[in-house]
Amino acid sequence: MHLSYLWSHRMCTLEQPVFETKLNRRTTIRWWICFHRLCADFNAHRIQIGGPGTSVEIDETFLTAQRSRRVRRHGRWIFGGMERESNRSFMVLVRRRRDVDLLLQMLYHIRSRTTIYSDEWRAYRGIVQLLG
Repeated sequence: MHLSYLWSHRMCTLEQPVFETKLNRRTTIRWWICFHRLCADFNAHRIQIGGPGTSVEIDETFLTAQRSRRVRRHGRWIFGGMERESNRSFMVLVRRRRDVDLLLQMLYHIRSRTTIYSDEWRAYRGIVQLLG
């Protein structure tokens, strides 16, 4: 898991994950190639969930790394949704979690006439106002 985090954020040279995970260099390179192929396949296909009679839960989270007990504000916002009936899901990186940014992702990944559940964070209330 730690190796995939380091790869996804490109925060290091190859030597750092070799040192931190205690994997040899060849194994680390093979894993990184696997991660690259997986992401290429994932990004090539549009994922849409929901539809009439289905419900989707949405949420966002901030991923960051903590180094030596210092507070780090560098990280990435991830927004996602999961269909309750089938557990199908999507996750995307978003620059900010503003209502406009999240609405664009919702329109792209969630089919129309879907019941959407959220934690009622203030950006989600802005989405309701944008939709009228």
